[in-house]
This record gives sequence, structure tokens and C-alpha cells, in this order.
Amino acid sequence: MNCLRVHSRRGMPFFILLTTLLLSSCKPVVTFTGQSLLDAGGNEYGQLTWSITGETDDEFQLTGVIIEPDIGAVEPQGSLKVYPAETTTYRLTAFASGPNNTVFNTVRTVTIHIGPRANLSLVKDTALRACLKETGFTHLEQFDVIYCLDRSIRSVAGLEQFALTQSVSLDNNAVANLAPLAQMPMLHTVSLSNNGLTSLDALAASDSIRNIAAYNNSISDPSALAAMPQLLSLALDQNLIADATTLTGLQQLQGLSLARNQITNVTPLGALNGLLALDISRNGVTTGITALKPLTKASVIRSEGNGGVRCVDYANLILALGPVVIFDKCKLF
Repeated sequence: MNCLRVHSRRGMPFFILLTTLLLSSCKPVVTFTGQSLLDAGGNEYGQLTWSITGETDDEFQLTGVIIEPDIGAVEPQGSLKVYPAETTTYRLTAFASGPNNTVFNTVRTVTIHIGPRANLSLVKDTALRACLKETGFTHLEQFDVIYCLDRSIRSVAGLEQFALTQSVSLDNNAVANLAPLAQMPMLHTVSLSNNGLTSLDALAASDSIRNIAAYNNSISDPSALAAMPQLLSLALDQNLIADATTLTGLQQLQGLSLARNQITNVTPLGALNGLLALDISRNGVTTGITALKPLTKASVIRSEGNGGVRCVDYANLILALGPVVIFDKCKLF
């Protein structure tokens, strides 16, 4: 790699052009990696490995490399074992200079994790275990998100150990028993679309889950979720919900999506006066549109594909709530 020789252009100061080109052409190539390991006695430590390469002629010089904390100056290439008492992020800085005393500082960081490690042997479903292994993560604190879609996962047993996980996405699988998810104390978002689920009742035992997405299942009665006062959003599009009264206990909800269910009477939904957003589109709704007037906090109410509603009912709802009401057709009489 050679530094570019440049000349000033009309309209661009020389030092600006020079700095721009040097940044793109003379910056050292820095690699910095770390592994969180166990020794034969089960003690945790880390292995840091680094390499800095680049031009070192009269135009470009690597002037120093340091690793912090607690290590200091090191050679441009090397490897080192570290024994932090807790999870520690190490910062490598490569210092380099170019023509006209131009300074380049390249920084890389790696984290050595110390603490509870994930025991993947407790995860019995082979597809789920394989998905978790693919992350390369070793410690529970690394699994803030679990994302395993389209893996033919049938069981989530073993996930209860992931006490620091905040979000789990298991769309397009075949999960039946959701109880382990309710035992994850930091879990706040769950996505379970297209799993063939008939019930979400097991999630009602959670006091942390705030957001549930479960599109395209076979759920007909979500009333058990009323036991979750922290639940803020619920997306149940393309399920088998026909009776809106099964939702009246969810007074805490701010977002509710029920598109493509079997609800014809939406009168009970008027009791959910904390809603900021409601989607009842493509349900075959005929009754109860004016009963949604109490939803004064809503910023959007979607009702497309419900042509059986009288136009006058939509008009009355719009008079009460304004243009937050969205619909595409209605009947005159």
C-alpha cells in the first residue's frame, strides 16, 4: 500500500485535500480480536490477538500501539492472555503519522466476558441449540437478543437460563410450549408468528413481557393476557379471533393489531381507551364502529376491507376522533 502524492486543486486548500486522501490511503490496517476462555481448572480468562500492518516508509510511519486498560504499549503484532475480574472491554489504539505531521489514530475494541456462561446442553431442541451455537457467544450477557427464524424449532426448553435476554424472535417454527419464555426475567419482546399456536396463555405468567407479536397462528381467545399489566402491544393478525370481548380485559394496551381475523362486532374494543393504535382491517366488521369513540388517544385506527360498515358510522367516528380513522369503503344503508 502506497500513500498518494497529491497537489492542490483550484478551490480546495492543499491541506484539506491532502488530509482527505491520506485518510483513505494511508490508514493502517488494524485487526484486534478476543476470546473468552476457560483453563483446565475452570477459571475464566481472555486471549487478545492483534495485528497492525501498513506503510512504514518516509511518507507513513506507525508510531505506537497501546492496549487499555492495564496493558499499555505493545508491538504491532502479538497475542496476550488477560485475567480481568469482570467483563472488560479492551481498547487498542494504533498511532500513525504521515506527511506534514498528519496524525492517524485507529481504534478497535473487543470485550472479554467474565461471568455466567450459557449451558447449551440444557437446550434439548437440536435446531434451537444449533441456532444459538452459530452466534459464537459464550456468556449469558451476550444473548441480549435471540433470533432463530425458520429453523423447525419445536421446543424452547432450556431458554429459561437466559436471564438477561430482552428479545426473542422465533417466527416460522413449530413451538408449542411457551412456558420457558415466561421464566426469562428480562424478556420484554416476543415474536412467535406462524408457529401453529392455539394459545398464548403460558406467557401470562411473565411479569416482564411488554410486546407480543403472534401473526398467522390459530389463537381464538387471548383473554389470559389480561393478567399481564405491563403488556403494551399485542399483534394478532391472521388468527381465529371472532369475539372481541376476549380482549376487553387488556386495558393496559397501547397498540393492538387484529387484521384478518373473524371479528364482526368491534363494540367491546371501545373499552380499551388507552389505545394509541388499533388495526381491525379485513375482519368483515359490520357493527360497533361508533362504539370506538372513547379511543380519543388513538393516532390511527385502521379499518380497511370492512365494507359492511355504514358510511354514516364512519362519518360519526371521524367527527369524534378526526382523520385518524382510515377506511377504504363502506355501505350507504
